[in-house]
Amino acid sequence: MAHAFVQEYLVRAEALEPRALAVTRDLTPAQLAQNPAEGGWSIAQVLEHLCLTADSYEPALEQAFATARARREPPRPFKGTLFGTLLRKALLEQNRQPMPAPKTWHPLAPRDRVLETFLLQSRGVMARLREADGLDVRVMLQSPLAWFIRMNLAEALAIHVVHAERHLAQMERVRTSITKLSPTL
Repeated sequence: MAHAFVQEYLVRAEALEPRALAVTRDLTPAQLAQNPAEGGWSIAQVLEHLCLTADSYEPALEQAFATARARREPPRPFKGTLFGTLLRKALLEQNRQPMPAPKTWHPLAPRDRVLETFLLQSRGVMARLREADGLDVRVMLQSPLAWFIRMNLAEALAIHVVHAERHLAQMERVRTSITKLSPTL
C-alpha cells in the first residue's frame, strides 16, 4: 500500500543532500564555522544541530519501526496527530518565525565530518521512508524531549525532513551573509 504522505516526504528528503552540498560547496572549514555578522549559528553549527536532533530520535524510531514490522495487520491509511501536524506546520521553511531550540539540541562544537554525518542521516531517513511505505505508519512514538509529546511514525520522519528543509534555508542565508564578507566565492 503506497502512502501518499510518505511518498511526498520521500521526494522532499531526496532533495536534502543536493541542497546541503550546494550550500557547503567551496566553503573552507573556517567559513563553515563562521557565524553570520547579524548573529546566529554557523553552517557547521546548524549541521550539528540537525545531527543532534536526528541522533536523539533514533531510539524512538527504531522501536516504532520494530512495532510496525511486527504488526500482522495490513497498513492503515495515514492519519495525522495534533502535535505532529502542529510541529510539522511550525517547522515549514516558509514559516520563519523564530523557534528556540531546546538546550539539549544546542550545537556547542560541531563534530568532525559534520556534513558527512548529516548526509548519512538524511540517507537513513530516505531508507526509512521507503520502508515505512509498506508498514502501518500510525504506530506512535514519543519525542526524546518529553514523554507527553507523541506523534506517529510517518510524522516523525516528515518532521525530520521539514526540520532539515528549514535549517537548510537558514544555512543558505548564512552562506550569503559570510560570502558577502569573502566575495571570492
